[in-house]
Amino acid sequence: MTSPSANRDRCASRLFVRVGLWLLALFFAAPAGQAVTLVDYGSDWKLWRGRKTPSRPDYWAWTKAAHDDTDWETAPTPVFFGEKVTGGTELEDMKSRYNSFFLRRKFYAPDPDTITSMILRAKVDDGFVAYINGIEVARHNVEIAKPKYSSSASKAASEPLRGRNHALKSPGEFLVEGENTIAVIVLNQRRTSPDALFDARLSVVSVETVPPKVATVDPPAGLASDLGRIRVTFTEPVTGVDAADLLANGVPAQSVEGSGRSWLFQLGSLPQGKVRLHWADGHGITDQAQTPNPFRATAKGNRWSYNHADANPPYVKRTNPPAGLAVKSLDTIEVEFNMNVSGVDAGDLRINGQSAKRMTKISDSRYLFALGQAPTAEVNISWDLYPEITGTNPFKKPFAPLGWFYRVDA
Repeated sequence: MTSPSANRDRCASRLFVRVGLWLLALFFAAPAGQAVTLVDYGSDWKLWRGRKTPSRPDYWAWTKAAHDDTDWETAPTPVFFGEKVTGGTELEDMKSRYNSFFLRRKFYAPDPDTITSMILRAKVDDGFVAYINGIEVARHNVEIAKPKYSSSASKAASEPLRGRNHALKSPGEFLVEGENTIAVIVLNQRRTSPDALFDARLSVVSVETVPPKVATVDPPAGLASDLGRIRVTFTEPVTGVDAADLLANGVPAQSVEGSGRSWLFQLGSLPQGKVRLHWADGHGITDQAQTPNPFRATAKGNRWSYNHADANPPYVKRTNPPAGLAVKSLDTIEVEFNMNVSGVDAGDLRINGQSAKRMTKISDSRYLFALGQAPTAEVNISWDLYPEITGTNPFKKPFAPLGWFYRVDA
């Protein structure tokens, strides 16, 4: 017979197992975090060499998103001197001349409310302080509260250099959904230091199940004259993009290049008129989630169209007789424009300064002009100074009149 105490132990054991299974179920049912690299190693940054302050009169303006850094250099990381690295930007003039350099880079972030962790992994020699949108988020080997271009790192970096993770707490206090700016000051311990280096990767993990969408296209939807290249910018970084994913009137793009949010597609020759852009059914485009969210090709805003038209003004494409020809007689002249036109009148064409007698429309682009009197010798063909001829395509450009001549040898 089982004792009461043994029964109590067995019940407690079963309860413990049930609670454990319930907790495991909750853990595995939680949505997968989306691990997104916002800035990667080897990225292009804007660089300011620390010979003087990077911004004035407000010294701290360089840390803020609105600062104009168009005068800064473009520099792929790592930025360094005196280190054995591949690629990057070497500061050959830094040693013994200046003790710091500054870096800025724009990046795109998801909704801060969805971010569960944010890591800046940096490799630095000797020290740095990082800011996002003007707010300090990380530092290493720098003790001075507000370092400037003439400041120094508190100590030399340990060799060999290793990347160090810096957890960025409370991203909602400095991050915004969309475009942000990270700014970094890198300091050597002393101006005569034999080396310097900085490279970093910024990443977040967020609980987010929203699929990527098309944010912008260039040229924008609507009237367009050049559709050779189309840049598509997504709402977040995506992967799995192939040229064949984008279709123009059902024809795949010829090539694609890009990364992250921005992708440039090269299209083939397209006819004028309506051009519809959509995505292949079997595309592999997803965001960078651990469990990727697929791009929804048919969702609102992910398809668009153009009215493809020639933006050039109308001009004379061909004449009969051909321009410059010596002919035995000249009773009529046929003119063909490069596009359909309107507003053509007999008085628009001038033969030695005299208007044509009449005009017959052959088609919207071809017109036959009858001359009033058969000319002889040198014949100059010109147009009225203010013809009302315009193209009938969506651009409706006015005619660009150019003359020509014949020689009549009766």
